Amino acid sequence: MKRWRRYLGLRLSDFASSGTAAVEFAFLAPAIAFILAATTEFGMASWTKFKLNSAVAAAANYAMQHASSVNSTDGGTLGATVAGFILSSASGATVQVVVNNGTTITSGGTAPSGAAANADSFYCPSLSGSALNWGNTVTQGSSCTTGFAGKFISIKATQTYTSLFSGLSVMPSSTMTASIVVQVQ
Repeated sequence: MKRWRRYLGLRLSDFASSGTAAVEFAFLAPAIAFILAATTEFGMASWTKFKLNSAVAAAANYAMQHASSVNSTDGGTLGATVAGFILSSASGATVQVVVNNGTTITSGGTAPSGAAANADSFYCPSLSGSALNWGNTVTQGSSCTTGFAGKFISIKATQTYTSLFSGLSVMPSSTMTASIVVQVQ
């Protein structure tokens, strides 16, 4: 037997380490799979948040371009269109659009709520935490602590992110929110 090993150029150490790579792979494979799952999960969550932010930004841009529609007559249509922008880009999102403390569209619904007449007034809104306080009506161009009185549109969108690998606890499912208040006039 020794003669055959010597003839073939084999040593005893060649036989002793033949399964080492398989054992090392068996130890490293779960860690590599977890890192891959975590990277995929983080990427998907980031993409969902980016998509929601982009939809809200596009809706705000549309609202600014159609500032003349912030009134008691066209406010409902503007709010529904702005909500539609978000819902077409971020499927499954919940949207609330408030047109100058007046017409409120929730989740792209066709039945607006709120007092449409408020859309003809001017406000000095302020933020208290994450809540928007519209305050009292003021005259156009009045000085406010946050700038000048004007007409505003508040847009808030939420979307639930469901984890791809919920059994691994890589990243929990969560609700993502994007909101903006735009002064249009």
